[in-house]
Amino acid sequence: MSQVKQATNGNRDPAWGDLCRAATLAYALLAVVALAVALTLAQPAFPNLTAALLFFAAVVFWGTWAVVPTLAVLCALGRWRLVRTARAQTLLLWFLPVFFTGVTGYVASLLGWIAAPATVWRAMGIAAMLGLGIGWVVAGWQERQALIDAARTAQAAALQARTHPHFLLNSLNVIAGLLPDAPHQAERAIENLALLLQAALSDPHPWPLAAELDAARAYLALAQLRYGDRLVLDWQIDCPEAVLSQRVPRWCLVPLIENAVTHGVARRREPTTVSVTLRVTENQLTVRVGNPVAERAHLPTRSDSGFGVGLAAVTRQIAARGGTVQQVQEAGWHWVALTLPLDPRNHE
Repeated sequence: MSQVKQATNGNRDPAWGDLCRAATLAYALLAVVALAVALTLAQPAFPNLTAALLFFAAVVFWGTWAVVPTLAVLCALGRWRLVRTARAQTLLLWFLPVFFTGVTGYVASLLGWIAAPATVWRAMGIAAMLGLGIGWVVAGWQERQALIDAARTAQAAALQARTHPHFLLNSLNVIAGLLPDAPHQAERAIENLALLLQAALSDPHPWPLAAELDAARAYLALAQLRYGDRLVLDWQIDCPEAVLSQRVPRWCLVPLIENAVTHGVARRREPTTVSVTLRVTENQLTVRVGNPVAERAHLPTRSDSGFGVGLAAVTRQIAARGGTVQQVQEAGWHWVALTLPLDPRNHE
């Protein structure tokens, strides 16, 4: 059995990561156009339409040469992780637009495109005010993202803590029963239990899909010892090797399998199949976990041994990554289907 790899949150600061996207540049250029329209309308009457269009084009040109270098520098600083404190980030978001606006104006004045130096100073004043506004907005957005990330981390930690206490006790009882007559099985069971505890006690940030599958296999190995022939596993994985390094929300699969065992195998005396299927189609991971149910059985709800608590926590984690979780009942089976978009850059 492969060991669970410790994973830390390797994502860049989301504020700086977003600055490197083409959409951010497009929005910034749209803001430049909007500012040019506002300044053109605010000017005294132009002698003719051509003069107004030339003024508008000059503002757009000036603004573009101020915005593009600003975003490029901020993107580079974010990638190099050179700016970490909120104060430094806010200062940069104010200084860089002013600096590049001044540089662009200075070059334009040297080329004779701008005759009055006061025009450059006015443009720098406008850039300074806009920079303060942008810095304030980004600082507020970062604070909001920090709160959201903290809430998600707390939810993931709570989900991990909820999954283990009763299962830990049952697993220890099974191991104690194996020790006299099957010490090798007991040793493997202890290794699986240690793997699960290691995953439960580590940080709740996203980790590789391979690690989540290892935890799921460890859980099923312990459940197999407890239920014996009553647990029949149908495990189908159709994923490219590269997908296994994709980061997924921690503990997104184990609770679904635990629910399938609890509401399927534990409630039956005859052999009961738990089906786990993973597929990758069109850059999207699909996971289906199912178990047979008695006829006329209803879908599990929040009152059914905490099923809704675990499912709701998994749903929130998956939704935060742009995925979905659905449960359906068909042909005597209860299924939970999890879909998660894959990011080619989201590898270890």
